[in-house]
Amino acid sequence: MDLDLCIFIDALDEHNGPPEFIAEFLKDITKPRNSRTRIKILFSSRPWDAFKDAFPNCPGFQIHEHTDNDIRELCTHVINNECPGSQELFQLVEEIVKRAKGVFLWVKLVLQDLSKTAAAALPGSSSEALSSELRIALQNLPEDLVEYYSTIVERIPQSFRREAFCLLEVVAKGDEIYLADVLKILCCLNFTRFFELRQILENQDERTPEHWATLLRTYTGGLIEIHKPPEHKLQLLHQTTVDFVQLPEFKNIVLRSGTHAISDNGHTFLVKLTLLKIPGEENGSSSSPLY
Repeated sequence: MDLDLCIFIDALDEHNGPPEFIAEFLKDITKPRNSRTRIKILFSSRPWDAFKDAFPNCPGFQIHEHTDNDIRELCTHVINNECPGSQELFQLVEEIVKRAKGVFLWVKLVLQDLSKTAAAALPGSSSEALSSELRIALQNLPEDLVEYYSTIVERIPQSFRREAFCLLEVVAKGDEIYLADVLKILCCLNFTRFFELRQILENQDERTPEHWATLLRTYTGGLIEIHKPPEHKLQLLHQTTVDFVQLPEFKNIVLRSGTHAISDNGHTFLVKLTLLKIPGEENGSSSSPLY
């Protein structure tokens, strides 16, 4: 029996492993063989060198050249008549479409920032003044997502940077992290002995999920998102956010002058968190260091 098989793969760059490995795998399964099965693959990816080198002669296209209308529709959906400064924001749609280059996440972040700028400026600003302020704000926003994430981190108050570093590291390196874990994660930042942990937990009141969600946004600038109930699983905003947290300079970007004050990283935080989840450990009396 002859079989023609077409496989569609989205976001090949989000494969959890070396891009060279997945590229070689795709090349291998599409090699002509003495078989009645023929396989063709259509995949999307960021233009990484590993993929361009592996498939230099394969036909392709720049998807962002065909998404302008979709981005306009997204802008129209987000900017409604009840949005502060909606008329002035609508005037910037074409500029947003032009600069987006098909990156919908960038559009989402930009619209959030511009909406906040408009809300802060109103009331009290004329339409002309608001339009000018929004246009300047848009021009100052970086097009590169990694630079945008750095900008978001810079907005986090310095007094919250340790918490931001801890939470982002844990969510980036952990597999199953939930909103209910936030208190224990933050405790990992502030203790090295179990008796210290007990003192910290005893001083904490019962808080609602809404409280922890608000605290999470405050500490991380929205770089961590929360899945819908009942699980409230935490994950970074996008694969590019994971890449950002994994940068060698990430710690310095977040902590700046306080870089040397923290010796922990996501892996050591996760070890502490795992110990805290062992039944009875949080009530232990050991005064020995964890490591």
